[in-house]
Amino acid sequence: MACLSVFRKGGGAVVAANPIYVTSPASGANGSLTFEVLQADGSFLAEMMGETQHYAMDSRLAFWAVLESLEPCQSAHPSLAPLRLEPCMRGVLKILEGGVLKDFKVGAPQP
Repeated sequence: MACLSVFRKGGGAVVAANPIYVTSPASGANGSLTFEVLQADGSFLAEMMGETQHYAMDSRLAFWAVLESLEPCQSAHPSLAPLRLEPCMRGVLKILEGGVLKDFKVGAPQP
């Protein structure tokens, strides 16, 4: 579980989706990060579809990425099991070259 924020022009970061549940290992530059988010918690993400953004995860990882997809899904993440009846979305962030995203492990607590 993580909080995904985006840096806005003019400074400051705003929460884009909280919480997100990472479902695939994040790979560095030119890789991707797949996640699930409840629709109610991630509706702001749709505004960023296809745009290059500077994201942050839990105020400790910052990276450049493009939201390639955000589609309704049947959740598969174990943490969302009690909420299976809630609408869920699966998103894919394409990490850009020089994106700097390291050592984020699926399901592992982060320091």
